[in-house]
Amino acid sequence: MSSANNFVISNQNGYVKVSNTITGGILFYPKAGLLIQKLNDSSFALRIDTTMTVFERSEIEFPPSTDVDELIEVLLRYTLSNDQVQVDGFGDTRVTSKTTLLDLKSTFGISSLRDIVTEENGGTVTNGVGGPEYVLAVNGADSYARLRSVQRGEYMSGHSAEIGIGIRFENANFDPGQTARWGYFDGNNGFYFEYDDSGLWATVIRDGVIKERTNMQQFNQDNLDGTGPSGQLYNPTKGNIYQINFTWYGYGMINFVIVMSGTEFGALQRAYTVHNHIPMNSTSVANPNLPLWVELSNGSSTTTGRQLYVAGRQFSIFGNPNFRYLRRVTSVYRLGFLFAQTAGFLPILSIRRKPGYLGNPIRLSSYDIGMNARILLQVRVGATLTGSSFGNVPDTTQDETAIEVDTSASALTGGIVIYTELNFPSAVEDGGGKGKGKGNGGGNWGANINTSELTYVLEEDSVVTIAASSYGDFDADIDFLLRVSEGW
Repeated sequence: MSSANNFVISNQNGYVKVSNTITGGILFYPKAGLLIQKLNDSSFALRIDTTMTVFERSEIEFPPSTDVDELIEVLLRYTLSNDQVQVDGFGDTRVTSKTTLLDLKSTFGISSLRDIVTEENGGTVTNGVGGPEYVLAVNGADSYARLRSVQRGEYMSGHSAEIGIGIRFENANFDPGQTARWGYFDGNNGFYFEYDDSGLWATVIRDGVIKERTNMQQFNQDNLDGTGPSGQLYNPTKGNIYQINFTWYGYGMINFVIVMSGTEFGALQRAYTVHNHIPMNSTSVANPNLPLWVELSNGSSTTTGRQLYVAGRQFSIFGNPNFRYLRRVTSVYRLGFLFAQTAGFLPILSIRRKPGYLGNPIRLSSYDIGMNARILLQVRVGATLTGSSFGNVPDTTQDETAIEVDTSASALTGGIVIYTELNFPSAVEDGGGKGKGKGNGGGNWGANINTSELTYVLEEDSVVTIAASSYGDFDADIDFLLRVSEGW
């Protein structure tokens, strides 16, 4: 039974019974006109089509019970027993959808722009084009395989965040020493699920120190043995969606959640909170902007082969965040860069993160360019540079920037081209004979790079290079300035 305003809704075979608690009137609505809608994790709405024939009590002959009747009964009981208002980690009523900021599908093979793969001692990470899952495999002592996102989540204080990863085990019978970990962490900070020969664990690590590691038998919400609130039995080979919801002002609860389906709720899918972590005497993690990370390890004590399947991965913020943290625009430049018309693509300048400056978002913002020849301009990621020497950003307080720059490299090979455009001098020339570059926006002397076209975020170990080639009849003389937006 469930109540709404002055009405009480209850279940009858073939009908939904609606009782007016003030007038005492009772009406029955056929279930053929009933729509069941899930509102959130703890309530359902029964939407009645009032244009259907309505019967009064004296006219009803109840048919035998059906599966639909049993489903409605379960939903009404479930809604009544879980009728608290749904709130996020800050106690705000959850009335909005999530905004996905990081969406990593598994159907297009491994990409160096999306994935960082680590394979040691025979461990492998594979995913063919069109494949629905990544496959992490280990086979042999100390065999290790890891898949992590290049990009990190971008948390905004005042919002709740959620990460989700689809995980499936080939075989749940792990040997001692074999371990799988998946979640939101970088090996030094974060939150993750863990599985070994003792079953499932919820783990929080901060600055390399394990703050909590709790086995499923001691989970404080639901230990998934069939006797908990969900009634679910944990089956890692079935394939489940694992979520971690968190809030972070440094402090804030971490919720470990598993999305499973079961027949006890009419074959519906539900998200079950299985464990909560509450930080004590310190922040939960040192950095809330972390990668999505999955690893499989054989350890030194076993040579048994093992496989782990990884499906979709995502990072989301509840609501529609409008990021207003402090940003600075850092400018790097190279003036009087001369190169021959026959030289091909040469590096103008390159940027990368300083070691240890992780998490804050860094994006290409805009550029200025002046030149005396027609050129192709490219943005490349991960090119091999000849003669590079990264150092301080000019005209900048070094403690106030997370990047360093190279303008000394003399050649480049490889890399992934993520952006290309034409630039050519206009009819207007400056005193040095250089035309004002068109830029990608069509205006004179540079223009904003449209972030809807170029969304790459500079992460650790990544190098972004601006390269140019003169495709006309003349050698080139270029002045170039790149602006980079840094979130602090």
